[in-house]
Amino acid sequence: MGAGPDQRAVSVINSSSERLGGARVVATAVVPDNVAKIQDILRRWSDIEQMDLIITLGGTGFTSRDLMSEATKP
Repeated sequence: MGAGPDQRAVSVINSSSERLGGARVVATAVVPDNVAKIQDILRRWSDIEQMDLIITLGGTGFTSRDLMSEATKP
């Protein structure tokens, strides 16, 4: 995980909070392009911490290294 909150993610949620029913940022993570690591954090947030909404933002854009779509498939 990265060394601090992803300010872009916080900004996206804060600017959309009203439309998202008052959603607030409770956690952020910067995760390397690694399917297992991405899936681990998403599972923890959804299954253990039972977060109601998880928004993913790809930091590198669509490149051959970008594995977000593979990591978020059911």
